[in-house]
Amino acid sequence: TTGRGSATRVEAQSPIVSAGIGLAFELPLWDRSMRIKPSVEWMWQRDQIRQLFGDAESNGPDPLACSPSCRTVTIDATRTQGFHSLGPGLEIEVESARIGDTVLTLYASGRAYALLGSRGFDLQGVGFWETDGAPDPTREPSNVTSTYERDPWHFTIGVGLRFLWRPE
Repeated sequence: TTGRGSATRVEAQSPIVSAGIGLAFELPLWDRSMRIKPSVEWMWQRDQIRQLFGDAESNGPDPLACSPSCRTVTIDATRTQGFHSLGPGLEIEVESARIGDTVLTLYASGRAYALLGSRGFDLQGVGFWETDGAPDPTREPSNVTSTYERDPWHFTIGVGLRFLWRPE
């Protein structure tokens, strides 16, 4: 039989590195404190793209049957690219409870990152045809190209609890 199939997959790779710098404004909120923290945020992450491609064709007179044999090609290629991003961040933190010198706070944060530089890349793979596991000299190698482009902006949001040691 003859057939062709392909797949392309993109995955973020560890580690993802980020940093931020900003200010903290403290405001009274009833008998507690609220902090508003605007910031400038940077992030670096690597994305890995992987392409898989396979094709098979009959060597015989019937294109739908592998008789007497089939030619096959398989391409498996991978590439990794790093991306830098920069953008604004905002965190709001509210003191929720105090037990001795420990303060429990509830916070919510959001960050927006704009990609710096190129937003994508190409991955090219080459495969060589085989018949019964041996190179097939009757076919030229096959080439496959996958193109990946990230969105110009990406975002993170988070909520959580924080335990702070704050002696009075």
